[in-house]
Amino acid sequence: MFRKKTSDRPAAEASDSVTLVETVTAVVLSVAGLMASWASHQGAMWNGMQSVHFGRANFERGAASRARFQGDMVRAVQIDLFSDWIEAKSRGNEALAAFYRTRMPANFHDQFEAWLATRPMEDPKAPPTPFAMDGYQPPGFDEAERAETEAETQFSLGEAASRTAYAYNRAGVVLATAMFFGGIGQVFRQTSVRFTLAAVSIVTWLIGLQLLLSIPTVSLRQFSLAEHLPLPSPIAAPRR
Repeated sequence: MFRKKTSDRPAAEASDSVTLVETVTAVVLSVAGLMASWASHQGAMWNGMQSVHFGRANFERGAASRARFQGDMVRAVQIDLFSDWIEAKSRGNEALAAFYRTRMPANFHDQFEAWLATRPMEDPKAPPTPFAMDGYQPPGFDEAERAETEAETQFSLGEAASRTAYAYNRAGVVLATAMFFGGIGQVFRQTSVRFTLAAVSIVTWLIGLQLLLSIPTVSLRQFSLAEHLPLPSPIAAPRR
């Protein structure tokens, strides 16, 4: 009787060890599965954010082009009115010159008056035209610069979102590897093999956990197309 109990003790201890390994492996598989689902969800969200930022970058580039195009039209009106004023002045038609002077666009009138204050007809050192004045700003230039800067910012954010999505995909692969080792270990009967595969699964799961904790997350509140892509404002043609 004593010998039988002694011989059964190692078998019982081995059975308890196997049960413990199976329990730990089952827990790792369950948690790793949930974490892999979370990684997949966040990866999809960050891919969406990437599309939003790249779309905003394209929108801002279009806004910059529209601002420059509209500015070019306004500048053409300014040049035409200034040329008409010069022509009337050269012919001595003061009434017509005064008419053109009062018809200068609001965004050019102050610059034109400042240029006249330099007495360009008398002082050879005066700026040749109002467009050569230090304070002259081409129409639409500020808006175009703002839009181009915003486009660069949004493009950088899109690249960062792409890298984050890739990081989540990589973490998902690591967690899937942990589930693979944990699952395949249940097939083998040798205790040493099961212990080894379970240890590999746990270590791989810990690596996946560390990766997930180091990656930023995004919520549904941050994922808003209406917030990131405002509707463009209509372009009004300049008037003479």
